[in-house]
Amino acid sequence: MICPHLVNLSLLLGAILSFGVIWPLIDRRKGDWFPTNLDESNMKALYGYKVFLTVALILGDGLYNFVKILVSSILSVHEKIKNRKNGMTYMSIPTFFLDI
Repeated sequence: MICPHLVNLSLLLGAILSFGVIWPLIDRRKGDWFPTNLDESNMKALYGYKVFLTVALILGDGLYNFVKILVSSILSVHEKIKNRKNGMTYMSIPTFFLDI
């Protein structure tokens, strides 16, 4: 498999929630949230909400991963600086591996 089972399950659950729950709920708000005389494919109708939510999810996921990597990098650099100040050195590669 290309993707782990957890990713496939997450996509399936997201599709069920999206097309089975969220879009019908938004479609019921026709007339309150957007005009009733517009086509569904119009960006000012239901399609606009689909695009907005999709872009928001993609940006949120990207921002989360960026912050996670940034925090991980900062903590790693901080740990290395702290170890250098305490006089701890990292083990170097043994030279017998280089003689091969």
